[in-house]
Amino acid sequence: MSLVQDSWPLKKIYPMKYSVSFFLLALGFSGCMNNTDQLVEKTYADSLVRNFKVSEAIKTNDKELDFWKNRIRPNTPGISNELKYAHALISRFRLSGNIEDLHTAEVYLKKIDSTYKGNEAAIYTSLTETAILQHQFKKANESLQKAKKLGIENYTSHSLTFDVEFELGRFDLAEFNLNKMESPVDYGYHFRRAKFFHLNGEPDSATASMLKAAALAPKNSSLEGIALANAADFYSHTGNIKEAAELFKSCIKINPNDYHSIMGLGTIAMKNDQDFNTAETLFNLAKNNYNLPDPIFKLYMLAQAKKNKDLEKRYALRFAELACQAAYGRMYTKYLIELYTGILDKPQLAEEIARQELSNRSNPQTAAWYAWALYNNKKPQQAGMVYKQQVSGKPLEGFELFYMGKLMKGLNKAYTAEEFFKAADENKFDLSPAMIAELDTFL
Repeated sequence: MSLVQDSWPLKKIYPMKYSVSFFLLALGFSGCMNNTDQLVEKTYADSLVRNFKVSEAIKTNDKELDFWKNRIRPNTPGISNELKYAHALISRFRLSGNIEDLHTAEVYLKKIDSTYKGNEAAIYTSLTETAILQHQFKKANESLQKAKKLGIENYTSHSLTFDVEFELGRFDLAEFNLNKMESPVDYGYHFRRAKFFHLNGEPDSATASMLKAAALAPKNSSLEGIALANAADFYSHTGNIKEAAELFKSCIKINPNDYHSIMGLGTIAMKNDQDFNTAETLFNLAKNNYNLPDPIFKLYMLAQAKKNKDLEKRYALRFAELACQAAYGRMYTKYLIELYTGILDKPQLAEEIARQELSNRSNPQTAAWYAWALYNNKKPQQAGMVYKQQVSGKPLEGFELFYMGKLMKGLNKAYTAEEFFKAADENKFDLSPAMIAELDTFL
């Protein structure tokens, strides 16, 4: 998720998902928490800060933006220059996290659409992409259907359909389109295949596919870095923290401004190394240079690890203030639910945003958020019904496994609660420090 970054193809972030039964029967991974080996050296973090500068990727992107913007003639609108300028804005968002770049790109795309009276499929494929990046999945689907109606290439159709259907929880349709893309030498196929393996609880296959995607990308390119960062995330989820740290460092060599990887190393320093000073150095490096609110959430978790309640609440309030801005839409629903059912104690608001998210995408994850929010808002019967109808037996992430364990515990389903807690324990690295501490008491 980029923190946020559960969206393709940002950091994403798609954490490991399993059904409880699959976890208990098939997996034997152990977390690497409290590992005595220092994986993120203080000298390394200090060097990143000392030598920090704008990456070549950002400089190149800025030149492209200037070039295409200067070619646009307001009095004689066209499509090529405007479209390439919009794409350059989308690229800058990926690099620096400025949400206004996405909004500006959409303004240009809609102007072109108006000029060409809705007859250009390329506009709608681009609008599909910007909607996905903002977690507006129903909107993404609407744009995609318009693009298909106008006519787009099969590969574009299948790849974008996979992206949209995967997020909407229509996994059979996602898999169908993935199979239509099948190719041993295609980056996009292996990238998406890794996500599907991950969904189905096949971590080794997921990592292998993501590394295959990285190998197919041009050397030292943004595509290689994105795939390697995702592979690092997969390693983190399965407790292979040393491998994750090495990959994050490789990503930073490719792009010194890779904030996802910088924050990934900060998380390893915080959770694995218990080196809070180094973690803070890395999180602040991201905070001072990245425009999305993700680093603030990391600092909230660090305050938890330090057991500093005042600082924890301060960062929670700041993150909520930023993440609730209209510009971000529903990009941070998951994290806001954690805060509103936790330190900020706003259960009614948690229920409201969880219900809104279900209208945007209805899948086992978002249903679990809603069930937990309902329970927190003193609606246990409704929570139990949502769980039974939409969550039970479905693949979940560590975050949802933990909360479903708490829900089952609250509903006096002790055995099921313990199963969820055991499954969540296998994904301990995904959880915030307070969750980990609470989980340890349950187990």
